[in-house]
Amino acid sequence: MIPKEFLTENICIESIKKKSESFALIPLEKLSEKICLEAMKIDGKLIKFLPKKYFIENILLEAVKNY
Repeated sequence: MIPKEFLTENICIESIKKKSESFALIPLEKLSEKICLEAMKIDGKLIKFLPKKYFIENILLEAVKNY
């Protein structure tokens, strides 16, 4: 596991690409709209881990497309 202080958007996205379930392990304070959008593009089933804060149209649309 990578220490929180070294988690960047790019590292988080690459981690999700390797293993989509890693989205659930990203600390809330490190999540961003970009990370959430990319996660939903990779696997819409990850919506179960999506914080309500990121229930916005473009992210939800990707989740539905890729469910």
